[in-house]
Amino acid sequence: MKIILRLFLYFIFISVYSSNVFASDTTESRIIYNELLSIHPKIGISNNLYSSSFNKFENSYDCGVFKSGKGIGFSAGLTLERKLSEDLSLGIGSNYLNRSGVFTLDSKIPAREITATNLSWITTENRLQTNLTFIEFFPELRYNLLDELINGPLRISGTFRLGIPIVHTFNQKEVILSPKNAKFISSGSNERFITEGIINKINPIHFGISIGIENLLKVSESNYFSQQIIFDYNLNKVTSDVDWNLYSIRLDLGFRFGIMEKQEILIPKEPVIEKPKTEPIIVIKDTVVPQPKLEIELIKDNLNLQIQTGNELLATLPLVNAIFFQSNSSEIPKDYLTKDTLLPSRFYGDAVENRKFILLRIANLVKNNPNAKITINGATSGIQNEPEGIELARKRAENIKTSLVNLGVPDSIIKTTYSLLPAFPSNQDYPEGKLENQRADILIHNAPLQEYVGFQKYAEVTGEINIRVTHENLKELNEIILEPFFYDTMIICPKPGIYNIPVKQRIDIDTDTFELSAEISYRNIIRNANIRLSKNDFMIIPKELLLKNFNAVLRFEYNSSELSPENKELLNQLVQRIPENSTIIINGSADALGSEQQNIQLATQRAKVAEDYINQITKSKFKIITDNKFLKHPEKTPEGRFFNRAISIRIQ
Repeated sequence: MKIILRLFLYFIFISVYSSNVFASDTTESRIIYNELLSIHPKIGISNNLYSSSFNKFENSYDCGVFKSGKGIGFSAGLTLERKLSEDLSLGIGSNYLNRSGVFTLDSKIPAREITATNLSWITTENRLQTNLTFIEFFPELRYNLLDELINGPLRISGTFRLGIPIVHTFNQKEVILSPKNAKFISSGSNERFITEGIINKINPIHFGISIGIENLLKVSESNYFSQQIIFDYNLNKVTSDVDWNLYSIRLDLGFRFGIMEKQEILIPKEPVIEKPKTEPIIVIKDTVVPQPKLEIELIKDNLNLQIQTGNELLATLPLVNAIFFQSNSSEIPKDYLTKDTLLPSRFYGDAVENRKFILLRIANLVKNNPNAKITINGATSGIQNEPEGIELARKRAENIKTSLVNLGVPDSIIKTTYSLLPAFPSNQDYPEGKLENQRADILIHNAPLQEYVGFQKYAEVTGEINIRVTHENLKELNEIILEPFFYDTMIICPKPGIYNIPVKQRIDIDTDTFELSAEISYRNIIRNANIRLSKNDFMIIPKELLLKNFNAVLRFEYNSSELSPENKELLNQLVQRIPENSTIIINGSADALGSEQQNIQLATQRAKVAEDYINQITKSKFKIITDNKFLKHPEKTPEGRFFNRAISIRIQ
């Protein structure tokens, strides 16, 4: 401990001396930004401390329970360091460390003097000396706590160490402490040798952590004296056979060399002064570039919000209950999912995008309807296009059946049929028609493929909220965009201030709180803000049955305007759930195959057929409007074209 104290006092002397020597250096004391790498050799001294509870380890002798030990060791190391940011650095390095120490155990034994007959007590000390040397490798992080302490930054470090023992021996002896004239007969002195050897069961790899605090004293623009106090703690035990832990307190002294990036300094030439003319003296001042500022805040005070709750009528998204194959292939395309996964909402989303879930959706439908049966009709685009013909149709049906069985559908409820062409073929004069016929239709019996839900509960927060926008030093003010995620809009904010924004957002019906959030951006600068509110703080307003989000799509077969039994059942469900005197808007549609005039006629006819059927079953209880303003799907996929052979129904 005296050596450690002397070294610590020496550090203080170096610190004070350095502060006097370099006090006139006005250069910024922080390690500068353009440093590429630093090399940091260090030497040090450590106070090694043992914590233990063992009588002996392999090859040593049992003389009682060793509880603790200590020793002094020296160290040397090298670290390479790279800056991650202004205050944070990453380093890697290695150390050579002596972690030797000695365990001691005092005991008293009776002894007889040679010239006397009476017994006396002798105090002895059992000394178990260890000689441990390690090579350690480590990554470390260093963080600037202070930019300047005395003459350089004060830093804290954290290290994870991996140590490999290279020397691991011991020796054990016993020493008489008192009385001073006592001696061992075997050695003729006051100490005797017991044993020595190798610590065989030392762990081959030692893991540890270290924390330290370091002060750098500036010598030049890129070089520093370093002084550091470190606490080491080993995570695993020293040996595998006894309870023996090791930790230490180290004092390190080093010199940090910085490798700097080359920097060209331009020195302005002195102006030429022509006599006798007197030129004005030009004073060049440093220009401070103002930093851009962008902030956003959702103001909680004086909120004008309410929560509307009720039921709404929704239609499930339409499905194309078919799998479309590549030409001359019976392998199910990778576009379709064949492994169980979480299904998306049945009411919201992109119907064409959701085509990939068709097999999973059918498997789930069967699970919820125990009486359901399935018929798979495999087909081709004809022998002239797919020469394998009926065998190819059979393989397509069988592969779909295998996939459904793998998803949990009982084999016994699935029936397969196959034919050269589908029951309702598309026009093969078009390439799209051939592709559509290369399919297998999946027919569901005793279960609804599509349905309406009459009482879907919802909660919606509406009203207004104030948002404070702050910005400075931004050039293009028309590029400051505010996007409130609780309202479908984007707002340009050229002036700082408070903006009053409408609120209309669906919230979870089952939770007591909800969140409103917004974002403001300027080029690559983005700022977010949010607030969490309690439903109990706002008025709850019950609403009547909500119909505006209802949008049902009923599909028709190719070039057909005949209502299928499934479509008739859906229309029956619809008229039973909507209030009397509601307005039903029916828009007809057709795909892009064929002539435009023919498609317009077909779309009109499909809407008219649906109108006639509703009037027939309701005796004209509703006002019905028909049109051809159908929001069409992209036709690059068979499913998109199938969805366009349809009518859409909305309610007012």
